[in-house]
Amino acid sequence: MKQKREHAWQRWKTEYVHSLMEHHRVIKGENACPEVGEMMLVVGEEKNRAEWKRGKVVELIKGKDNV
Repeated sequence: MKQKREHAWQRWKTEYVHSLMEHHRVIKGENACPEVGEMMLVVGEEKNRAEWKRGKVVELIKGKDNV
């Protein structure tokens, strides 16, 4: 039972994160800037994106190019 639960959890994490990325790409476009309040993936060393940390944008800091 524990193995099935772990498999279901891993599958959910993988598919959910992928669906969030796809949804954002379709809705916002490839080059969209983040907005305050959006959830983001923090790129890590792990190859599996489901293991990357997640964060929430709390402030935008514009660069010299105003982006």
